[in-house]
Amino acid sequence: IKASSLNIAMKLIHYKESKELFMMFGKDGQPLNQLYEEPPEIKKAARFDIFVRWKDGEKENELHVNQLIKNGDTEQAAKIKPYIYNGSYLVEGNFMADISGDIIAIFTNPTSLANFSNEGRSDDTQWTPMMKLLPKKDTPVTLIFRKHKATQ
Repeated sequence: IKASSLNIAMKLIHYKESKELFMMFGKDGQPLNQLYEEPPEIKKAARFDIFVRWKDGEKENELHVNQLIKNGDTEQAAKIKPYIYNGSYLVEGNFMADISGDIIAIFTNPTSLANFSNEGRSDDTQWTPMMKLLPKKDTPVTLIFRKHKATQ
C-alpha cells in the first residue's frame, strides 16, 4: 500500500495527527528541547494498535506487533503500547511518507505516517525481531490496525 493511500484511509476513519513524539522548534529553527503538547482528545484520536495475523497450517495466530519486537538490551518483547499517528507532511507537493517509504517507524521519524511510542524509540539499534515468534519465511500475513483502548 502507498503511504498516501493509508493516510487517506486513516483520515476517513477519523484519526487525528499528533506531533507529541517530536521536538518543538523555535522561530530561529533551533530545537527547544521540548516535545509538542497535544490536547487529550487529539492524543486519544491518534492512538492505535497493530496486530499481525497469519496461519500456521490450520492454526490461526494473532499477536500484537510489539510482541514480535525485542529490546536488545533486556531481551524482552516491547511493551504493549500504542502507535501514534502523525500523518507525515508535504514538501513541494510531495508526500514525504511516499518518498521515504516509511509507513510505521520504530525509530521516531516525522516522515513516517505513525511511530512507535515505547521508551527507547530514539535508538534505532535497540530493537530487533523476536525470531522465535515470527511466522515462517514467505508466510502471508495480515496487519490489523485497531483503535487503542487505554485499558490495554
